[in-house]
Amino acid sequence: MRRGRGLGVIPTPVPLPVLGFIDRDTAARVLMREDGWFMGNTTLYRRAPLLSIEGFPEELGSFTDGYVSRVLALGHGACFSPEVLAAWRRLEGGFAWSHTVDRERLVQLMEAARRKMTEPTSPFPIGYAERWQRRYLFGAQRFGPDRETAAGSDTRERRAPRCGGAGMRLDGVAIPPAAAVGSTSGCAAAAAKSLRHEHGLGALVA
Repeated sequence: MRRGRGLGVIPTPVPLPVLGFIDRDTAARVLMREDGWFMGNTTLYRRAPLLSIEGFPEELGSFTDGYVSRVLALGHGACFSPEVLAAWRRLEGGFAWSHTVDRERLVQLMEAARRKMTEPTSPFPIGYAERWQRRYLFGAQRFGPDRETAAGSDTRERRAPRCGGAGMRLDGVAIPPAAAVGSTSGCAAAAAKSLRHEHGLGALVA
């Protein structure tokens, strides 16, 4: 959304055409084929599974919720609803933005995520970490800022390069589907629960 106008729905993996449950094996196959369908502002977490993996790893920065969602889906399965429930507005100066404008931070995040994904006890399929890195770098290049920042030439030198033209850029709102992770029961109620994104506040209201 820009000046109150919706820019449309961003292409994203849709693992199920209708509300339903994705088991662990299916989650692994979808992640390898298309990668994550998770959006942080529409994801509902079950407390016990989330605490069992010690919550959100701070070293993963803006990817921490995406990483946790993948771990829980691979360990417990996930609920999914294709219904549009929220809006995502990516703004200059935001947390996710900060990891695309600075190449050094981007590389550090990707390396930290790769290490965790390849640990001996990791639930990720073999080869996924490398595939995820390529996809994540492409996403950072695709959705990174296209304006020079107040940080000056130093930031411009370290920024991940953009790819594609203006037609590939979506710097307003992307409208994601919803997911509930770490759950094998109560799926429909959790995934169907409508959430409203408060414009400009980043708050979720049930």
